[in-house]
Amino acid sequence: MSAAQPRLRILLVVPSFPPAVHGGAERQAALLAEALGRLGCRVRLLAPTVAGAPGVEAAAYGSLERLRLSALPASGGRHLGATLAWTARTARRIVAHRAELDLAYVFHHRLHVAGPLLGGALANLPVFVKPGGGGEASEFAALRRKKYLYGRFVARRVARDTAGFIANSATIAEDLRREGVGGERLFRIPNGVAPVPSAAFAAARAGRDGTRLVYAGRLVPDKGVERLIEAAALLPRDRPWTLTILGEGPERRPLAALAAERGLTGRVTLPGHTGDAPAELLRHDIFVSPSLREGQSNALLEALAAGLIPVCAPASGVEELIDPDLGVVTRDATPERLSAGLAAMLGLAAPERLRRSAALHAWANQQFAIDAVARATLTAFVEVLQGRGRPAS
Repeated sequence: MSAAQPRLRILLVVPSFPPAVHGGAERQAALLAEALGRLGCRVRLLAPTVAGAPGVEAAAYGSLERLRLSALPASGGRHLGATLAWTARTARRIVAHRAELDLAYVFHHRLHVAGPLLGGALANLPVFVKPGGGGEASEFAALRRKKYLYGRFVARRVARDTAGFIANSATIAEDLRREGVGGERLFRIPNGVAPVPSAAFAAARAGRDGTRLVYAGRLVPDKGVERLIEAAALLPRDRPWTLTILGEGPERRPLAALAAERGLTGRVTLPGHTGDAPAELLRHDIFVSPSLREGQSNALLEALAAGLIPVCAPASGVEELIDPDLGVVTRDATPERLSAGLAAMLGLAAPERLRRSAALHAWANQQFAIDAVARATLTAFVEVLQGRGRPAS
């Protein structure tokens, strides 16, 4: 790290975290906290817990604090009490620790963002926000659809009071501009991945035969995994292929039942959450995502870094990541379109498949390495702080 590299004190706020939720955003938050720590920053990661013990534990990047709630704070609706409790407690945390912080950075801006924004206003602390979805998954639209006026109030506060926005896709950046956010408050920074070492990639690629499909992500209705199973049911049964659906969530059992109903027992497996998603991805050939509700898919980035050939529905950020000469972005998310894309990639000759895999691995590891993303994020923080007349630590 250069002598001029600032050592900021950052409160990183997330609406969920393992073990309650294992998703791309949660993994991205952990990766970024660790990378910022390597740059000399001190990060305090603040997250809710609904089953685990509350408290503060040491981490390589600083500390992880969990606040015990009856429900996750982004839920709202019948869990509005938990959301309001989170709002009050996070605001108090920021005010109480103001002297120890340079800024707060909030992943996503659903209802859980109200507490950090309130605390930031009371403590005169700049708050940054990283939206979690664009287009169909716009979080501004989601807030305005809430049953109570509280959601609309939070949407107005986000647009007005956020010091800086980190947009990881062109779709999200355009959504923000429509909300009146632009200029010095808007930064285009992608998600990051832990690079896959060349030796590990080479060893994995040597064992690939082009037949193993994989999905990785939460098993919730928004991800549309039932469409993927329906797409798999349309693939030829006289060819060797398997589909692994990695992840956990309320849809896991219904999805397993649907796979059995479609006669895919033995072809489709749902092993649940894996503690080492990158290693599991390396054991496959083709990554598939049927989701239309993304910001910039962390699972897709990890798959590209592992050299998996992608077949994805046209969600926010997907077309920015997939070269049409290397993978497939389907015209829509129907099972028929997904199945056609999968069939085309399963039919690639070995030399072409290996060429695509190597190109994807090299590009993703060069463009999206988490340390480079952390440096870009830190630069954005410093620009806004200096613009507000606050010297970086």
